[in-house]
Amino acid sequence: MKRKLKTISNIAGIIIFIFLLLLFQLFNEEWYAKHVHPREMKTIEEFYIKFSSSNGGRIIKIDGTPFLVVRGVDQPWWCTALPSSRPEYLFDNEGKFIDWCLDPGDCPKCQKKWPLKNSIILKDKEIREFYNLVKVKK
Repeated sequence: MKRKLKTISNIAGIIIFIFLLLLFQLFNEEWYAKHVHPREMKTIEEFYIKFSSSNGGRIIKIDGTPFLVVRGVDQPWWCTALPSSRPEYLFDNEGKFIDWCLDPGDCPKCQKKWPLKNSIILKDKEIREFYNLVKVKK
């Protein structure tokens, strides 16, 4: 009888541990989705105020018009959310926010809308210089 109770106790402990891990993962996925969402963002300057930096970006052309696709920042070390790629944010030539994609690696719609073909890759510093945002701080 004692052995049976110990086994049940061990199984219950494992189930609770797995439940807590799943709860932690759900929290992280929710936090990540809220953290990278542009909310009220209207300009590239507001992007840098919110995120303080980017992982670079690329200039693309849609129907002959140039746009800037900026890659979002890395998630904090403690966040275990599992996006296949960083979020991307689309801005026009004036720095006006147009659109965004939470996970372009898993979104064929975004890949089709924002083609990589013939794009020009930019570093974060080059993006800041183009929009005169060298001094923007969080």
